[in-house]
Amino acid sequence: MTIRELTARFRQGDLSPVEWTRTVLAALPAWQQRTGLMVSWDEERALNEARTAEARYREGNPRGPLDGVLVGLKDLIERKARGPTPGSLWHSALPQAEKTTVHH
Repeated sequence: MTIRELTARFRQGDLSPVEWTRTVLAALPAWQQRTGLMVSWDEERALNEARTAEARYREGNPRGPLDGVLVGLKDLIERKARGPTPGSLWHSALPQAEKTTVHH
């Protein structure tokens, strides 16, 4: 499914951002085991963001073309409480704020 198809389903109410997020989160551990590409993910934050996006879709006011779509960030981008890891958990200093690329 493309992002356009996904967000069209969000707009039509055929699929909610929360349902989609739960589906993706359920698949992440197996995907991580096969690929080893994810250092971490924040299920609570993802679900909170999905609930907020779902409310915007219900109101007919999605934030933009990626509202409700999960996005992975390269571990070189600093996020509050989850510092950059440059490919290794050894680099784990925690920044005090998120980079502007993460703000929404």
